[in-house]
Amino acid sequence: MKPLSRWYLFEDLPLIALGIILFFLLVLNVHTKWTGSIDSTLYDQQLQLLPKQQEPDVIVVEIDEQSLNLIGSWPWDRSLHAQLISELSGAKVIAFNVLLDDNGASEQSDRLLKEAMQNHGQVVLPVYREQSVTDAMQRMVLPDLDFSAVAMLGHVESYPDQDGILRRAHLQSVVDGREWPHFSLLAAQQVMLPSSLPVEDSRGLLVPFSSPVFQTVSYVDVLAQQVPAETFAGKIVFVGMTAAAIGDPLLVSGASNGMQTPAVYINAAVFHAVTREQWINPVPEWSAYGISFLMVLLAVLYVPRLSGLNQIFLTIALLASCLVVSQLLLLRHHSFPISALLGALLFIPFLWNLLRLSRLYRYLNIEVQRLHQQQAEQPFASPVHEEQLPDYDGDIFSRQLAVLQQVRKSSDHAQALFEHSIDSIASGILISDVNGRILFRNRAIDRLFPDNQSTLFELLSVISLQANQEWRDIEKQVLIESEPVVCEGRWQELEFAINIRLLSDPQLDVPLLVVNLTDVSEIKRAQQARLETIDFLSHDLRSPIASIRALVQQARSDGEHLNLDSLLDSVDRYSERSLHFAEQFLQLARVESAVSVDLYEMDMYSICQDAIDTLYYQAKAKSQIINLTCGADSWAWVNGEWMERILVNLISNAIKYSPEHTGIEVNVDVLESVNDEGLIRIAVKDSGTGISPELQSRLFGSFQKGSSKEGIGLGLRFVDVALRRHGSEIQLKSSSAGSTFFFDIKKVDTFHTLD
Repeated sequence: MKPLSRWYLFEDLPLIALGIILFFLLVLNVHTKWTGSIDSTLYDQQLQLLPKQQEPDVIVVEIDEQSLNLIGSWPWDRSLHAQLISELSGAKVIAFNVLLDDNGASEQSDRLLKEAMQNHGQVVLPVYREQSVTDAMQRMVLPDLDFSAVAMLGHVESYPDQDGILRRAHLQSVVDGREWPHFSLLAAQQVMLPSSLPVEDSRGLLVPFSSPVFQTVSYVDVLAQQVPAETFAGKIVFVGMTAAAIGDPLLVSGASNGMQTPAVYINAAVFHAVTREQWINPVPEWSAYGISFLMVLLAVLYVPRLSGLNQIFLTIALLASCLVVSQLLLLRHHSFPISALLGALLFIPFLWNLLRLSRLYRYLNIEVQRLHQQQAEQPFASPVHEEQLPDYDGDIFSRQLAVLQQVRKSSDHAQALFEHSIDSIASGILISDVNGRILFRNRAIDRLFPDNQSTLFELLSVISLQANQEWRDIEKQVLIESEPVVCEGRWQELEFAINIRLLSDPQLDVPLLVVNLTDVSEIKRAQQARLETIDFLSHDLRSPIASIRALVQQARSDGEHLNLDSLLDSVDRYSERSLHFAEQFLQLARVESAVSVDLYEMDMYSICQDAIDTLYYQAKAKSQIINLTCGADSWAWVNGEWMERILVNLISNAIKYSPEHTGIEVNVDVLESVNDEGLIRIAVKDSGTGISPELQSRLFGSFQKGSSKEGIGLGLRFVDVALRRHGSEIQLKSSSAGSTFFFDIKKVDTFHTLD
């Protein structure tokens, strides 16, 4: 596994190299501004998310549509401007953003305006740049000389970017060797210390034009004295055109819906940014480098380790993080261009998946060739493997995917064959690591041990080993000495042959323990039955024959003094006993080996009566009376021959163990229906002394003996087996007053055919 890990690390080197290259490109982009237009667009969108700020110290007097309708068309007589300035006498600064050239004005009106400006003393007038048509020279267009002498002059030049959107303000403009301060800067200088003024770079000061909100009044309302004079006390008043028919509005950054902004608001926004120190500064280079490096590093580290869907989630998270960081910096009046970083974060997953696809292509190409060779050299004799690989002349991936699909079918077939084969094995199979963690268990194990033990050693610990063996010694022999172990154990009523082996093949990553548990309970019982049969044949069946032979030898040696009648009686008794044992043995063998049971309708009263008739003379010899009691409708599905043999065995035992001059009861009763099933109960009660509890536990086994030396024989064993084949079982109640053997069978009308 380690070489494979090193291989993947080597495969990731191109992505790591790409991350380094992208980082240096991002660093270079900070200086070259390759993505400046995209950054500007993102900056405009982010400005719209900034909260609006009310500017309490600035009032904008609008030359609006209302003023044009009430006063008349533009231009107005300058005496109106003089009257306005007089009404604004309480203002700290008046930024009069109206061009006052020397075209068509009356001397009296100019004199009134000059006096009003001079009386106020803090009036700022605009100047602007004009391109000469003849000599390509630039000059500043100034107000009338009379006004220039009593007012401060500042330029109102605007330099939109290439997309036509104004984002910056130049606080200084040099024309024909003279430096002109910005119109709003002059107003700001009247209320600020010189040390507090910003320092701009060559590109100008980045101003959030859409952020401030100003109090506005109409020009005509001020003239009509509808606005109290104290409203303007100590304020900075900007006067300018907002009517759509006049003025020169511009598109500014952050404006919603592409609305143009009048010049008076642009200049007021510059004043707000300067006085409130809320111009936008570029983020320090080290911060830009650090953020870019962190984002690229996260992408390079985690993209190769994620699936396609998780890569999308990671990329979205990184992009969102960049946007959030940029927006937070903008709230702190810092601009962080992120378009290049966003592009890099989008490009990294794309390139990684391209590299991964290329790697997959090479791998599939090698595997296709190997599978072709494997199919040619070692074909697997199954319908799946005999299919020829499809031949595609077109897309290589279509061919490779078709091959892999066939391989998958073959693999599924092999896996299904393996699983069915393992599960069909009667023996339990366990595979675990050396720590005992179970890796595989077949269905036989689940049937034997339904409780889900967590480890192999816990499962094996419930099995008691034979021959004084300990699991500790077996584990040592298998794990340390690497020797296979075969042992036997017992759990509950089951006996197992256990085979444990340690697999340490070089192709396996780790050694494995393979345990085979074979249930040998039936084999053990068969062996025990064979031994009991041999014992039966050697004792019970051999004993009468040996007695007959002894009588024959006695007759040969001392025939003159031997009573012939007594000899014949003994031979007859011993031969009858041997015949009885042989008959019982054959009956038991027949019922145990029968594949199916031939059932048919029989009247249980008739069967009981036939059994009693068979044993009539045996009971009469002991002066015993057999009483039969039977209820109505006692028909049942039974095997008549087996059922009669069952009753003969039970009644003969009752005769045998009941004293002389006693009675034997045979009862056939119809029981009440249980779950819509009618039952018939047959009971045989003797008048003996009862059966001891110790003997009751083994009464129905083969070749068992009672308290006397005479064998109980095979009769009750036959009864037990035959009744089980009928779907019933023999039951016993015993006391000092006698024993009752009984069993239940189903009536004909509710009986369902047994398998």
